[in-house]
Amino acid sequence: MNTELDIVIANYDSESVSIFLGYGNGSFANSENLLTSAGSNSYSYVVTVGDYNNDVIQDIVVANQGTNNLGIFLGYGKGTFLSMILYPMGYGSRPISIVGGDFNKDKKFGFCRIQ
Repeated sequence: MNTELDIVIANYDSESVSIFLGYGNGSFANSENLLTSAGSNSYSYVVTVGDYNNDVIQDIVVANQGTNNLGIFLGYGKGTFLSMILYPMGYGSRPISIVGGDFNKDKKFGFCRIQ
């Protein structure tokens, strides 16, 4: 596990998430793209990062505004991720923001959405 900071960006029109792995000196590798398409016009709107499965590896959660769902990419190290797992949010929910944290003090990282 490295301690270098990376950048993750939601790409609204291309239905993807871009990951720029940091070198630790202010520069970054070329982007790796993860497809977030959960159907036509999913519109990846915003991302948050955290350890959602308690394996000490960062995971990515993306809000797909057009398809009313959240997608989770579970990380398995070195900037690599499993395929997206979808969580439906209900028709018309159109999530516009998500935040991660230990909201109920159970020492497990969770997330909430804002619509």
